Amino acid sequence: RGMLSLAAVVVLLEVWGLPVRWVLMSPALWQMIKRGSIIALTVGVTLVVIRASSLITNSLLSPSTGGKGHEIGRKLKTLAPLVQTSIRVGVVFAATLVVLEQLGIATGPVLAGAGIFGLAIGFASQSLIKDFINGLFILFEDSLSVGDVVKVRGTDGQVEKFTLRAVTLRDLTGNVHVIPNSVIDTVTNMTKDYSRYVLDVGIAYRENIEAVIALLGEIDEGMRHDADYGRDLLEPLEILGVERFDDSVVMIRARLKTRPIQQWRIGRE
Repeated sequence: RGMLSLAAVVVLLEVWGLPVRWVLMSPALWQMIKRGSIIALTVGVTLVVIRASSLITNSLLSPSTGGKGHEIGRKLKTLAPLVQTSIRVGVVFAATLVVLEQLGIATGPVLAGAGIFGLAIGFASQSLIKDFINGLFILFEDSLSVGDVVKVRGTDGQVEKFTLRAVTLRDLTGNVHVIPNSVIDTVTNMTKDYSRYVLDVGIAYRENIEAVIALLGEIDEGMRHDADYGRDLLEPLEILGVERFDDSVVMIRARLKTRPIQQWRIGRE
């Protein structure tokens, strides 16, 4: 239908005396069609790549179940958004260069100007460059991932977001803390691979210490066979022995090893 309609329009214009044939045979017209087709194709490919990166990222960030898969999922939550952003920036930048070339604008001076502008931005925003560099080191060293519970510059919280510029933590009361990477000098990760919980059990001086240690072992054995707690306990309870003598109690120290982020729940139980 499209071809027939186009042919009818051409015939009508020719009948009316308009030089349609000369226009259709014009090299300038075909050059415009060629450039327009390349621009349309470039925009289409750009949109497809951006859409595909979003779909792949959402697929990778879908909830995973337990164990090692859970750890991989947490690392993907950190890396996938960074990779997706890099892909988007790179594709849009390349598409912009192609479109400018098709519009007859030389991209060499544009690239040179962008380089000079970036250099000026870098000198003016040295803290931002430091954020990026420190963020890369944190990323490569795998110091933290989205979902980890960490302590950064005296602030405890769970990592909700990590970018090359800042770390976003949410503490126990729900407050959100955004900490630039450039000021991070120490990261205390409480959920890296596994977690521990230290128990200080106070007993009266008259109690039998050996009996208390045996009782702690029985409690640990019972929890190990409990459906709600057994799967999160990685090792038997480690009894370290008497820690100190306080005014009215003897403190016995023990230690649990659990799956990440489960130490507080099991320790309270």
